Amino acid sequence: MSASNTNREQVSNLSPASGAPLAQRRPITECDGEHLAPRFERPAVGVQINIVVPPDCDASVIFRLVDRDPQGNDVYAFWLLAGRYGAAAMTTSYTSISGDIRCDIPTGAAPMSSASLQPCLAAFLTAEGNNGLAEGDPPTLRP
Repeated sequence: MSASNTNREQVSNLSPASGAPLAQRRPITECDGEHLAPRFERPAVGVQINIVVPPDCDASVIFRLVDRDPQGNDVYAFWLLAGRYGAAAMTTSYTSISGDIRCDIPTGAAPMSSASLQPCLAAFLTAEGNNGLAEGDPPTLRP
């Protein structure tokens, strides 16, 4: 594990024009023992922010809460993606709404797919404790 991944409790690089951080990243347990765990956080609501992919990550994804299934489980969709390849990184402005979740995917982490990220998202939401997830009822992550 690289030094940058040993301490994931760090100030987010989501920041408004004032430069003050808007969110604190919270580490989650690894959702797959073979890979580095993606880092999740909830951006501040209603503030325009710049999404900059962290240097140790390949991508930053915004998941948007788009629906509820007939059983009442949350349905999220990939809403925005910013990527990095080596030193070249995409930066984009974004205004978040309630329910949005940011996911930074470290280099060497699980593939960026609904199937690989859904268990990690479920672990984040369960650790957050505000989603009322029943045991075995993960959120749906649409591709």
